[in-house]
Amino acid sequence: MGNEKDEYIEGLYTLDDIFPLVIPDQKPFPWNLHKLDAYCKKKGIDPSQLTDEELKQFEIKK
Repeated sequence: MGNEKDEYIEGLYTLDDIFPLVIPDQKPFPWNLHKLDAYCKKKGIDPSQLTDEELKQFEIKK
């Protein structure tokens, strides 16, 4: 029979449970996120609400 401390510790989440290690395997975002964020704040919208046309203006040209 375990003690209360051991049972408490076993019940805790670790950071790996909450934030699993993610190693990016893709290129960085193809948009200028600073300008995109400023635009969304100015318009009072969420970035997910941007149309494809609006999103094109923030593409990083290579």
